[in-house]
Amino acid sequence: MDLLSVAVTAWDACGAALRGAAVFADEAFAAVAACPAEPDAVVLLVSAHLSRSADHIRAVLLSHPYTSCCIVTPIAEALHTIEVAADPSLVGVWSNAAADSSPSGQHPQSQPQGYYATVETKLVEWMAESALAHGRSLDRAPVASIMHQPLCYSIVTNGLFLLPQSASFFPPLASQSGGSPAARAASPVSGSNISIDSSPPISGRTSRTGSYDDVRGAEEIFAIGSASRQIARAIISQSVSSRRRTAERSAALILVDRTHDLAAPTMHSDCLLDQIWSVLPRQTPKSIQVVASPQFMVSDNDPGSVPHGPRLSLAHGMDSDAMDFISVLLQLGQKEGLVATRRRLLDVLARELPDSPRPKALGRVTTEQLESLACNLRGQHALWFRREGMLKYLTAAVESSIEAPKFKWDELSSIERVLIQSFTETYDSSSMAQQLRDLLVQFVHAKQQHQQTAGIVTAKEVLMLMLYCYSLLGDTASISARDEATLQEALFKAMMASSNSANARAIQGWVARAFSQLRLVSQARAGQTRFRDVLAPHQQPPYDPLLVQIGRAAVQPPEAQLAHGAQHDPQGQSSADGWTHVPYGGTLGSVMSGFSRLLGGAPQKPHPSHHPTVILVVLGGITFQEAGRVRDELAARGHTAIVGSTNIATTDTIMAQLFKAR
Repeated sequence: MDLLSVAVTAWDACGAALRGAAVFADEAFAAVAACPAEPDAVVLLVSAHLSRSADHIRAVLLSHPYTSCCIVTPIAEALHTIEVAADPSLVGVWSNAAADSSPSGQHPQSQPQGYYATVETKLVEWMAESALAHGRSLDRAPVASIMHQPLCYSIVTNGLFLLPQSASFFPPLASQSGGSPAARAASPVSGSNISIDSSPPISGRTSRTGSYDDVRGAEEIFAIGSASRQIARAIISQSVSSRRRTAERSAALILVDRTHDLAAPTMHSDCLLDQIWSVLPRQTPKSIQVVASPQFMVSDNDPGSVPHGPRLSLAHGMDSDAMDFISVLLQLGQKEGLVATRRRLLDVLARELPDSPRPKALGRVTTEQLESLACNLRGQHALWFRREGMLKYLTAAVESSIEAPKFKWDELSSIERVLIQSFTETYDSSSMAQQLRDLLVQFVHAKQQHQQTAGIVTAKEVLMLMLYCYSLLGDTASISARDEATLQEALFKAMMASSNSANARAIQGWVARAFSQLRLVSQARAGQTRFRDVLAPHQQPPYDPLLVQIGRAAVQPPEAQLAHGAQHDPQGQSSADGWTHVPYGGTLGSVMSGFSRLLGGAPQKPHPSHHPTVILVVLGGITFQEAGRVRDELAARGHTAIVGSTNIATTDTIMAQLFKAR
């Protein structure tokens, strides 16, 4: 299974439709004004359910007398139909088309028309209406078609993908659903854009689960976390069963809730890619897209240059050089990543700009050296046109190394190492609490003395460190109530000192809610068995990320786990596995397992290692460092490894979800 091949095949299939046509993507096309020079054909790339985009589609078709319309959707017709059945209001504007197309005297639902055919009928009507409004006579009837292609996921590199539509989704913490564990398990997933229950779904449900019918084959689904279990059940209920049964590929799909381990995204990892995504701004707060604005690319002598550098999106369009560079950085630490960046810069300059100045002796990599090399790319428009994908990542790496000191990247990373080391030496969380309190006291003292706080850890940064510590410790070595009360009081004083017009009652309430969230974070793995701890005090480094543990367990043969005393659980979870197997009903495997139990035999329990391909998807975001290590673990025993997530997780994305202002 190859993500790149799937995407290339999908875009190739769209190639004929795109040639010579006006192309619009998603809801943005509603604001695009038509011009007289537009062609007669239009292609609409629509990622959401077509019924939810009907008004936008109609607006485009009425803006110009098109004679041909092709809609490309990542959602299969069967999934469209399933969601319409769950929410009849989704038929919307298409209902008239269904009625008009039914035979005279018959009820429109006596011979139901397919969903795609119903939409195509309405598109033809709108194009005819548009021709009449624009005073254009048609020699032949307008033509409408709908093409299903898997274009809803974004490839970072071959083996790592993101789901841009779900970037704002974040699994709820345990008590956010309320009630007992059983009630929480049955409740809908409350997130930014996802709902999985029997009620009318929130926009975009099928576009998220439907993508798996294109990327996967015949799979077994395993879930860790309540949100992942509900998403798994939704995938099964909406999956195209006939297609699944005839699939030649076999894969294990593992879904994981991000909330089970928040230490990785809140720490300052030793990965240059994580630094880029943490330091550089996002295109929008809910976007996966990072934008670089390298000031060093602006010439001081150019009066027409922009004041803050050119805006460079890091979308690489599957550029092979850029994807190769990302794959290299996934395997390297931060310093080694800067060395690789310098090497790539020198290679580009030697091949493309042989007359450009280059140092004869390289020595240690410095920010100034990288900036000096990158400045040779100024104004090289032809070079940028040829090598844009690679050059954007090179300049982003240089810019992030320049900006990182402003974010105290190295200082905070050092504090994180001290915190974890002090705990592993004593296995006493009070030492962590004391160090966090001391940081808050230093910040308050600096504020009271009107000192510069540029080099001092701020209240927000200490809260970030608290989140890191609470997730690391979990419920097995949690911070005591006494230490927590001291921390809460210190954080309140620090936040009061941060503002001259602070509302004490409002801040006290916010701090109380923040610590309530921290306690929930520490309880996130409480129901786990195998994956309950992410700290291994006797190994270096002591932090063993949850996702890496899962990847390691996924390729370990179940026989090895049974040898350590694992007990079979009829609910699908064993004490050794730590995940829930969410089965498809009525499959041959389930029938044979039933016969085995009747005959007194022990059925073979489904396990990811039984499949040649393992797909691990994290709901709520993943870091690049995690992605690289997980991919290595999954590939260690010869499995094809694919890692995906809803977002690239950083401290800002996590804290924005947990500590929202109210």
